[in-house]
Amino acid sequence: MRGRTDVVPFDEDRAERLLRRYLGADRSEWGPRFRGLDPDRWQFVRFDPGTVVARDQSFVPALEARSDG
Repeated sequence: MRGRTDVVPFDEDRAERLLRRYLGADRSEWGPRFRGLDPDRWQFVRFDPGTVVARDQSFVPALEARSDG
């Protein structure tokens, strides 16, 4: 991927939604480093993709290697 990045201010509501998705709804179960994020010390990085290259990486074995049972 190629594109543009910006450092943007920390958004507590957005961070809360993101962390809940991956760490669960119960904040008391989150690790201590995630419970009290200081907006003066944290920022977000926004990535705006300019180009994306997607290639089919699937694998199909040669006919000789296939087992038809």
